[in-house]
Amino acid sequence: MVGRNVLSIFALKIACTSTSLNTQMLARQGVTDFLQRLCKRKIDFGIDFVHSASCHMGGRIPAEPMVKQIEVYQNPREPRDMQQTIHLETHARETLVDITQQVESVVRTSGIRQGIVSVYAQGATAAVMIQENWDESVQTDVINLLRKMIPQGVWLHDAQDGNGDAHLKAGLVGPSETVPLVDGVMGLSRWQNIFFCEFDGPRSDRRVVCSILEDAG
Repeated sequence: MVGRNVLSIFALKIACTSTSLNTQMLARQGVTDFLQRLCKRKIDFGIDFVHSASCHMGGRIPAEPMVKQIEVYQNPREPRDMQQTIHLETHARETLVDITQQVESVVRTSGIRQGIVSVYAQGATAAVMIQENWDESVQTDVINLLRKMIPQGVWLHDAQDGNGDAHLKAGLVGPSETVPLVDGVMGLSRWQNIFFCEFDGPRSDRRVVCSILEDAG
């Protein structure tokens, strides 16, 4: 017969450096004694108990272990993150500004090797685009295309600010891009760069928020 000193548990989760535990040993030696042994070995552990089965803490021990499940896992290091705002000045009403080097500088400062890089343009008349970095005519083509698709001076919002087209262009392109970070380097191809898209310049202080999140794995 099992004594009164019984601990009801479903799962015993122990965060430690080992990878496996013997359920027979745990049941026969008793949970308290087992955890004391872990403490003596200076192993950090945490415990979570939920009712399901019983494990005797003293006196006679049942022939069969009563511990139904044990999960042993390494406590992972918390992933790092970093966020920094890039400030830039634009000199035309509509232009694409290459900000790849500024973003790369933030990546290097973070020290993060694996993860993602998010680049977000603050402002309702600005956007971010990944585009051709070698032939500048591609950037001009982007501006010309958007001018043809969304001409200036024909929109309801023009009665307020005269920049209805800028809002629509920014919305069409989108405010952000996400780039994978691989071995400390952004996963852009040879011909790709990150561009800040100005649709309502010139502006003296445009802002781009660069956020880097480390891969939890």
